[in-house]
Amino acid sequence: MESRKTRGLNQDEASIFVMLEFNSDVDELYTQMQEEDGGWVLKAIEKRFKVLEINVDKRVMIAVLSIGDGVIGHCVKYVDDIALWSNEHKHSEITWDRFTQEIYPHGIPIL
Repeated sequence: MESRKTRGLNQDEASIFVMLEFNSDVDELYTQMQEEDGGWVLKAIEKRFKVLEINVDKRVMIAVLSIGDGVIGHCVKYVDDIALWSNEHKHSEITWDRFTQEIYPHGIPIL
């Protein structure tokens, strides 16, 4: 997966990633985001991971929403990309550290 073209985080994404790294109450943030306009996309991300039988940190799902620009089609591509990595590496749980350090350590893939 490392040979793919990647991009850096834009300013909004970087701010969200920093906030996710240091936010101690992600559950409350996640719930609030689900209730906002466009929250259905976050719910769809969660459902897609559940269908794929992958346990995912809520911070990862928020990050997917961010890097997918809140567009369901883009977000699903990232979910499927993470699922592919998960299957290849035999991991059924995706933590924040695994997401940032193992799955996308060199930037966000251009899908």
